[in-house]
Formats: sequence, structure tokens, C-alpha cells
Amino acid sequence: YKKLTAIMIKLVLVLSTLLYLTSALQTPNRQLGYLLMGNRTREVLIDVFYDNLCEDSAANWPMFAQVIYQDRFKNTLGVVVHIFPLPYHHNSFFAAWAGEVIMQHYPSKYRDYMTYIFKHYDDFISKAVDKTEPEVQQAYADAVHESTGIMPQVILDGYKDRKTDLRARLAWKYSSYRSVTGTPMFMVNDVIVPEASGFNESQWTSFLEEILK
Repeated sequence: YKKLTAIMIKLVLVLSTLLYLTSALQTPNRQLGYLLMGNRTREVLIDVFYDNLCEDSAANWPMFAQVIYQDRFKNTLGVVVHIFPLPYHHNSFFAAWAGEVIMQHYPSKYRDYMTYIFKHYDDFISKAVDKTEPEVQQAYADAVHESTGIMPQVILDGYKDRKTDLRARLAWKYSSYRSVTGTPMFMVNDVIVPEASGFNESQWTSFLEEILK
């Protein structure tokens, strides 16, 4: 009886969360995520869910980039990156927020920013333990400038912009709505491929070649 009660409580919590996310998911004024390559109508569309401060995401990105930019895939793949800040990475939302500012004003520079943050993610975790939120925001603004040339004040102004803040939050809600629970996670043509987070370069290549037959 106790086990059944515990299961029912968990089920109610899950359903309540899904209902909340569904009701709270506003209609965005443009498609969510960063279009990394191709377009969203390609034969195969891959939605990638990363956390900027996730060690596994940081390790996955260079390998995944090697795969998708192969000549054999450049005309058939569409790849969209969604940023899903994990709750236990306290400063991750500021990274996502800065990314939204870049996507709004300088979308062509977003990949450079994402790559840079993945290489320096620990600067915003263990090395930022004693920093205040304004200091963390300044650190991200400086990182954006170093990686893209965008002036730091653009990012700092973005942190004061309510619409950009809401859009970063909407991106998180969208990922939750799509049943994303961790990073990295991959969806291929709207279907979650749970094993893909553990693929190496050879496995990714074989997987894509198989579905593109």
C-alpha cells in the first residue's frame, strides 16, 4: 500500500508539472533554438539540448561538430541547438541569457560564444563560487567580448532587458515540455534518441548514414 501511494504521488507530481509547463508555455515570436546548420525543413532535423556549464555537453560538442560538418551531411542535415540550464549549475542561466542577447543581435556569432564557454565552463562554476551575480554577469560579458568581439555593454544591457530574460526562460520551459531531463540530449526528427548522448564520432556517422539511406 505504501509503495502504491508513493507511486501515485510521483505520478500526480509529474502530471502536475506537465500541466503547468503546458499552460505556462507562451507562444514565442520566433522559432526557439539556434539554427546551427542547414534549415528546419531538411530531411533530417537534429535538436540538440546542451547546458553551457555541463561537463558532458562541453565534451560532446567538439566531437558532434566533427560529425555534422562532414561534406556528406552538409546538404541533408538541419541542426538546432537548445540551451537547457540545469538547476544545479547556478550560473548557467546567465550563460543562456547572454546567448539569447547574442542570438537576438548577432546570431552569426553564437557558435563562437558557445564554443568558448564550453572551453572555459569551469571559470563559471568552481572559479566563480565567491562571485556576486553582477560579477558573474560581467564575467560573461567579458567572455562574449573575447570570443565574438561584441562589446560587453551589449550583454550587460541585455541582462536588464525583460523580454530577453523571458525568452531565455521560455527556452528552458520548451526543453522541459519536450521531456528533456539532462544534457546532452538529442532528438532526431522529433524523436528522442536516448543512446545518442553516449555516441562517439563513428557511432554518430553510422547512425546518420543509416537513417539517410
